[in-house]
Amino acid sequence: MEKQWLIRETVTTETPITREDVVKIFGDIAVENYEKYARKLLQVKKKTRSVKMTKVYTNKRELEIKHR
Repeated sequence: MEKQWLIRETVTTETPITREDVVKIFGDIAVENYEKYARKLLQVKKKTRSVKMTKVYTNKRELEIKHR
């Protein structure tokens, strides 16, 4: 069985994540499977004082979004 390597990325944003941001970060994967992979990103609350971290998993990518 072939080992799958995970690409890990961290993105820090000052504003809430939008669909366009998700597509920009994930590219075609997000366009094809937007609902499946990107739903969690849009659950980041609009106003929060603490840093919110959201992890989204795709086939080989793990994206952490830190929202201030």
